[in-house]
Amino acid sequence: MKKLFALLLLPSMFTTGFAAAESQVEEFLNQTKPNIFSYDYIESNFVAQNNMGVGFNLNGSYDIKPNFALIGGLQYTTKDDIDYTTISAGAAYHRQIAAQDIPGLDLVAHAELQQAFADTPSNDLSDFGIKLGAGIRYHVDSKLETFGDFSVTTTGNSAIIISGGARYTFAENLSAQAGYAFSDNNTLNIGIRYQFK
Repeated sequence: MKKLFALLLLPSMFTTGFAAAESQVEEFLNQTKPNIFSYDYIESNFVAQNNMGVGFNLNGSYDIKPNFALIGGLQYTTKDDIDYTTISAGAAYHRQIAAQDIPGLDLVAHAELQQAFADTPSNDLSDFGIKLGAGIRYHVDSKLETFGDFSVTTTGNSAIIISGGARYTFAENLSAQAGYAFSDNNTLNIGIRYQFK
């Protein structure tokens, strides 16, 4: 009888435990903290890739609620009469961490859908994939920020991407930036970002 009673209580205990865990995760995700960084911006960069030539990219981010942003981008490069284009769209979760010890340190996690195209003189190729990653932004002082990111993408040849760089605010809402990404296609980015707020 005790075994039967225990078996009958098991689903209830599991449901209660799951609900409590879900509530804690939801509370963590919805707990807002002040951001020293802006996640409402557009940016444009000159791009040089070791296997896909030179070109540009356009990226943007917009907070739809505290700590959650929609992100997207377009990159175009060309080399040896082949044009490479990648379009991405997704979302990011950002959160200030260790604010009492290291003001201006943010953790950012992101997930994106990507569509890549290669236009050659003989035919056109395309591939669809996902990109998942996480990174940090660190506010060195009132004008200088450094950043880093670790990502995995399945678009084209699946790759691990480790990137980093710096951003310097030279006017209100305007910053110059430079970064480098290590992957199968090592990439240099140099450009400018405009922050809406």
